[in-house]
Amino acid sequence: MKKPFISIFFLFSVLTIGCNNNTKWHNESQVFKTYLEAAFHTKIPQNRHYYFLVPGSQCGGCNFYDGKTLDSALNENLTIISTFPPTNFSNFKHLWEDTSKQLVNLAFVNFTNKLLVTNNGEVQSVSMVYNFYRQLDSLNAQNKP
Repeated sequence: MKKPFISIFFLFSVLTIGCNNNTKWHNESQVFKTYLEAAFHTKIPQNRHYYFLVPGSQCGGCNFYDGKTLDSALNENLTIISTFPPTNFSNFKHLWEDTSKQLVNLAFVNFTNKLLVTNNGEVQSVSMVYNFYRQLDSLNAQNKP
């Protein structure tokens, strides 16, 4: 009688752990998918992609970002989404201005710059951006063969 109970318990535990791992960023994925569709009529790509989210909750004239030091492969897989005008950015291949200002309403953005890593059409991680250029250097290093 003990063996079937242990087997069932083990199977249930494995299934529960497996399901929980797949849903770590589920809420963020759903919110971000809805946002991308509503604001830009697009979806999260299947390949690894990075989104730098810059809500307009900071001083607009105080922020200027330049992607000239980016590796071309990283620049190809990085999208900047901001409520600031394009004049606050330079040398980025994919720059989307959120004129509807919906970006600030995303719960995980929390009025701060965020870096989202996506893969297989899902959010893989969300992190606060403390030092934009240092974090881009880190991504550059990760993306080199």
